[in-house]
Amino acid sequence: MAPFTHDFRKAQQRMPAIPVNIHYVNFTWQATDQADYFYEFQSLRSMDRDIMDHPTVNLPLLGTVPHKPSVVQVGFPCLGEQDGVAAFEVTILVMDAGGNVILRTPHNAIFFKTCQRGTCPRPPSPGGGGSGVNPPVSPPTAALEQGSRPLHSKSIVGKA
Repeated sequence: MAPFTHDFRKAQQRMPAIPVNIHYVNFTWQATDQADYFYEFQSLRSMDRDIMDHPTVNLPLLGTVPHKPSVVQVGFPCLGEQDGVAAFEVTILVMDAGGNVILRTPHNAIFFKTCQRGTCPRPPSPGGGGSGVNPPVSPPTAALEQGSRPLHSKSIVGKA
């Protein structure tokens, strides 16, 4: 299990809400050896649908982790109709070919997104929209190395 998940409840208490000006987060990932790894988004759910719609991703909910670097975009679609902080969950599993879970979002992990009336445009639609071009991203703000794990993930925060 990744180091950040060992004491997730304690870390979650200190985790701030995603600010108004951050509409999505990009993760670059790849399988770093010849083995196949599979992922499944088990939950993309807003608990405050009057403030924010369900989170979005730019790829199928079930698939194979690519062997070449690939961007996974998780969007936070504020509705822009009222101010508030929306609670949401994003649950993903990564499994090896034998079905063994090698990485997962902690159970009951709840995240928060600050939304503001009239200032929360919807993130690009899954698949990058009609242009097929990824939105611009800022320099990396955090990195998560899996160490001996065969999965590599780096987090990049983007602004719309």
